[in-house]
Amino acid sequence: MEQVFTAIIGGGAAGLILGCTLNTQKGKITVFERGERLGRKLSATGNGQGNVTHEGALQNAYFTFSSKAGAKYAYDALFAYDNASFKAWLEEKGLLLTTDAKGRVYPAGRQASAVTDALRFFVAARGVDVRLRSRVVAIERRKNVFLLTVETPDDKQTIEAKNVVFCAGGKAAKNFGTDGSA
Repeated sequence: MEQVFTAIIGGGAAGLILGCTLNTQKGKITVFERGERLGRKLSATGNGQGNVTHEGALQNAYFTFSSKAGAKYAYDALFAYDNASFKAWLEEKGLLLTTDAKGRVYPAGRQASAVTDALRFFVAARGVDVRLRSRVVAIERRKNVFLLTVETPDDKQTIEAKNVVFCAGGKAAKNFGTDGSA
């Protein structure tokens, strides 16, 4: 049975960013994407221009109706990792950014696919294993590991993972495969 240290389920923005940041020294990282390519929805953001953040996305601009615990979580997350640090992180991955007059931040060429490509190339350079057309249909916890049942067009296999992270997206933009089935 094949073994991986961390299985990332979903090859969209969150899955790619996680693949860029996890420590590959600890073990094999594999991204399972059920579609034919990574970042399909990401490549269409901002009307195809890739609006990655906004200069006005400041921590004090957020409000939540959720519980006090939820509000504190959001506040802590925003203060730990703000839009300026996200921009710097993307630039470290080789993405050139530009800001328009309204404060929207885009890739310099105004092509959302540039964001996807920068993340995809960085994931590949780090040696992260990417499995396209690979749908995780079941997960079972066994002692210290997870057993993933993965279906591809050609077969079905079981993969053992020490860690599993869901980055499968929601129901928005069903035409990009985000139907909420995860």
